Amino acid sequence: WVIYGIAQIMFSEGAVDQVLVLTPSVTVRTELKNKFEKFVTNANIQAALADPSIKIKFIPRVIDSSSTIKNGDICIDNVHKTYSHVTSSFEDSLLNKGSRTLVLNDEAHHIMNPDAQSGSTEKQKMKEWKKFLVEQKFDFKYIVGFTGTPYMKDEYATDVIYRYSLMQGMEGDL
Repeated sequence: WVIYGIAQIMFSEGAVDQVLVLTPSVTVRTELKNKFEKFVTNANIQAALADPSIKIKFIPRVIDSSSTIKNGDICIDNVHKTYSHVTSSFEDSLLNKGSRTLVLNDEAHHIMNPDAQSGSTEKQKMKEWKKFLVEQKFDFKYIVGFTGTPYMKDEYATDVIYRYSLMQGMEGDL
């Protein structure tokens, strides 16, 4: 819900032209794509978008990277499709469009860099997922990560906007 909500808000405010949702696995991609396809036709969500203060109203097209990403699309795919040796529409669809693209990363703890190895450059240490996100040819402006595991070993992510623990969720605390 939160991932879709942020995408729809950014579209409705006219801040972005397209949304890219990256997932760590085919299973997660499939589940998210199925949920988003239900969300775009949900009468309650559409009614909420009927508010006259909302700038742009439309139903996004939910696709994967086997299709060209166009304005108004939410493209959901496995992060492995971003790798240079894998065929996808990312290069053609998003080249120089990063300032108008929202990138939402599910299970974002997979982006975190492992501990530094002596003699390695920062770029060599980066995981492929992160290399894609910081790639200059895309120049993404809006990047948000979501995870229930905001740490690697004993090191917690430092750029967390909001922490909501599993215990809080179980107790119903917001």
